[in-house]
Amino acid sequence: MRVLVLALICGSLSLCGCDLATAPQQSSPPPAKQQPEVKHQEFDNPADVASALDSCLTFLPETTLARAQMTPVTGDLRPFWRISGRVRNNCPRELTDVTFSIVVVKKKTYEQLDTSELTVKGTIPPYSTRGIEENVHLRIAVPDWEWNITPSRGGIGPIQK
Repeated sequence: MRVLVLALICGSLSLCGCDLATAPQQSSPPPAKQQPEVKHQEFDNPADVASALDSCLTFLPETTLARAQMTPVTGDLRPFWRISGRVRNNCPRELTDVTFSIVVVKKKTYEQLDTSELTVKGTIPPYSTRGIEENVHLRIAVPDWEWNITPSRGGIGPIQK
């Protein structure tokens, strides 16, 4: 009777596709497909990054630098100046966390009066314009001055299609 029950069980298992003659093999997951490496930063040299950012970014003419109403109480005690305006990304790449260098000079002699940095956090998508409004510390003690703002570092994404 036991032999008959075993024969019936073996017969029904073989009908289901089970092979009792071979030892069970552990199935391994299929090999993972190699994802192409996405290179977010194609520039190794910081000077190349700054040059690429400079060629991609343009501040629109309405961007201003004006004395802010607030006064610093601790830390850097230079007065606050407010940068307000828009920056345009003219490239097919997404730019992230871009830091700009601000230089203030005397108009006639171009003597450097002060410098500061401004970081635009987040992304500036390809071919788009982003508004900025930030406070920076600057000491400008002469009436005739001018300023310049240039990108110095940041992330440059792959070309968007």
